[in-house]
Amino acid sequence: MASLAKLAPVMISYCLHRAGNAAVLTGFTTPAQVTQNLTPPAHNLTGGDLDFIRDTAGDIQQRLDAAGEVFLDEMQAPQP
Repeated sequence: MASLAKLAPVMISYCLHRAGNAAVLTGFTTPAQVTQNLTPPAHNLTGGDLDFIRDTAGDIQQRLDAAGEVFLDEMQAPQP
């Protein structure tokens, strides 16, 4: 679980790097998760880190799409 706690701040930081006007909404159920979400990563993300995360997240999304796992915000709107 400790490594998952370290992943949250990295992913939040990555999301904030994606756009200059980004906002990240996170969920939590315990006070420890609030602290976890507000703690910055151990180091500033490098360009290589950001590329790795983008590529990895893209691979995961492709696998989900291939398996038919579609998120509601990705569903096409009904055509008239």
